[in-house]
Amino acid sequence: MRRRLAVLTALALVAVALPQATAAAVADDCLAAPPAISQDTSPVETIVLDSLRLLPIEMHAFYPQDCSGMVAHVRKKDGSRQQTVALVNEGGRGMPPSWTWYGFLPLTAGTGEGDWVITKVTHGANVLETNVGFHVYRGSVLTLDQPARTSGTARTTLSGQLRRYGDRGALVPAVNATVQLRHLTGDKVIATAKTDATGRFRTTVAFTQNTFLRAYTPASGNYVAQFTDYVNAHKLIAMSYLSALPTVKANAWWKVSGSAYPGRLSADLQVFNGAAWVTTPSYGPIPANGVYSRYWKPTKPGVYRLRVHVWGDRLDNSPSRELTLKVV
Repeated sequence: MRRRLAVLTALALVAVALPQATAAAVADDCLAAPPAISQDTSPVETIVLDSLRLLPIEMHAFYPQDCSGMVAHVRKKDGSRQQTVALVNEGGRGMPPSWTWYGFLPLTAGTGEGDWVITKVTHGANVLETNVGFHVYRGSVLTLDQPARTSGTARTTLSGQLRRYGDRGALVPAVNATVQLRHLTGDKVIATAKTDATGRFRTTVAFTQNTFLRAYTPASGNYVAQFTDYVNAHKLIAMSYLSALPTVKANAWWKVSGSAYPGRLSADLQVFNGAAWVTTPSYGPIPANGVYSRYWKPTKPGVYRLRVHVWGDRLDNSPSRELTLKVV
């Protein structure tokens, strides 16, 4: 009881010493905490606008009470766009529970970007002077087209478009903006492109395998960085026709040659035994230039079916070419 009396006495002394608006705010438990850009105590981290966004402004109460009639006063830092937000929604969650009163500030991409400040919150005649600032960014739309599947040494075209919300609230092309194409593994930069007058970008890349990638544009001016979803660039092996003599003597070496692209491939020489293809001892990686030779030494005369089977990791096909060899 003595402690309660001491606290009440201290509050009374503070009320005498402070200006009337501040004293009233302290006495009003609805104005005991500063406002925040949040809803039910969940903060909004980065504010990015597209066509329209309702930004929550919240007051936190320390116990259930009637705080109806609270109003937040908001404006841009330069003094423009003065607005009021009625905190008419009541919420709360957690354990122990939190009680909140919140409302929504409507912002558009055309006029909402920039620095804002909550200058005060009023509850009837009581006023809580504040200086809670927040920054609002404009949104962007970045796309990455699905690349066409390429074969062999053909380069893969990567293209897309970057548009940003302008001062009229509509999407407009982002001109001469930097766009990076990044690999799924380690987010490594594969290529960099610039947008044209329509906001489109285009570049070509020499892929040797199927590749997951996405487009990225860094933060610029009042726009945050933007990523696309991943797309898969598909790749096919291109295999040449085989070059070999049609006849060979028994117990003599026979040679078959060809080429295959892109890199990181293997070529296996196989012979058909009447029931299945069997890999001979002549197999293994193809050199970086794509040209290979394989060898076979038949031990008895006859007509044989042989083939070269080419394969590699993360490719859409595994081609083979077959020929007939006469052994005399």
